[in-house]
Amino acid sequence: MPERPFTHEWQQLYGAVSILASSELPLRERLLDAATSRVVRIMPPGDHGTQLPPEIAERLLDLHVQLTRHGPFPTSISRMDDVQVRKCIEEIVGVFGMVAHAYSTAA
Repeated sequence: MPERPFTHEWQQLYGAVSILASSELPLRERLLDAATSRVVRIMPPGDHGTQLPPEIAERLLDLHVQLTRHGPFPTSISRMDDVQVRKCIEEIVGVFGMVAHAYSTAA
């Protein structure tokens, strides 16, 4: 039986959202943990053999730009203000919702 489309992205984003929701670390450290352990595995979009729908790929690319604005994830995240950290977290959750929908409706 072939694997469903977007399985890899779904798994990585599910892991990222789980870290963001369940960790007791401060938000900035949660974002760093989620980005370096999960999100990095699907960045930049399109480098992992999956053809994501354009609207998802675009959102992931925008997130990648935010997370690497000042270099590697740790450097960029350390330079973000609290509002930017929250926006990146919200974007990860939003992209996960999009991928989960695409995953659940894929044949």
